[in-house]
Amino acid sequence: MDLNSFGKHCALQSCNVLDFLPIQCSCLQWFCKLHVTPDLHDCPSVQHHSPESSSTSLRSKCAVVGCNKPPLATGVAAADLTGDGESVPSGCSGCQLSFCVDHRHMQSHSCAGLVIGKDDVKHEAARAMLAQTFLATGTPTSHTPVVTRRSTKLSSDLKVLAQLQKVNLMKLRHKAVPADPKDRGSVVPVDQRIHVIVRLEILGQSKKEIVLWFRKTTVTDKALDLVVQHFGVSHTVSTLRLEQLSAEIGSHVLQNHLELAGQLEDGSTVVLTDSCSNGES
Repeated sequence: MDLNSFGKHCALQSCNVLDFLPIQCSCLQWFCKLHVTPDLHDCPSVQHHSPESSSTSLRSKCAVVGCNKPPLATGVAAADLTGDGESVPSGCSGCQLSFCVDHRHMQSHSCAGLVIGKDDVKHEAARAMLAQTFLATGTPTSHTPVVTRRSTKLSSDLKVLAQLQKVNLMKLRHKAVPADPKDRGSVVPVDQRIHVIVRLEILGQSKKEIVLWFRKTTVTDKALDLVVQHFGVSHTVSTLRLEQLSAEIGSHVLQNHLELAGQLEDGSTVVLTDSCSNGES
């Protein structure tokens, strides 16, 4: 195989190295990466063009901050290199920017295309979270049976998901009833409330679901008592507990001595359960 057909020799006579990634200068000659800079090969184009007129003819710098090397030739016909008449791909395929020969690989310029996989994971987590908390349409009652969630294909765009989450939270706030009977008829600012989807999942009892709002200063132990009253549970309170359901971290038991708002986000889902329902003795 004749390697000369796949590259070009540096036009600088003192170099003449065979380069498989040659760079074309504005003087239309091909050079290796070490001699492509106009002042390194006495480029005639520098003498015939003013800085203003040469700004479009001379190649821009590498997109990496601090690197002054010229980027690889863009829009160069591959026929000049291989004779097959096909065009040479220009720029990085991940971020579409132009780089010099030293920074052409994605890893060498921290290409944004390398984090697409991580963004997909975030999208999946966001979709799962919204799918978990999206309530099916129905008539709000004090004790609403558990309903089947709507199966809907949510957009992978995080901005759209965030907007949907805001809309869902507004629906929850409209549907929520005060957990503390003393707050009925009172005017508690929305920013001082936390809205929670509460499910009843105790062995031997019908599953139920209700949306409640608590004052953010409510301690979890007090919230547990209020939830028990709403569901009319007759179990011994000492065996009951509240568990948070999360698409990201699974379920975990809330600490009774801490404030509810310090352990949950607005719109979270919790389950009222007992040790027997979880297989504990």
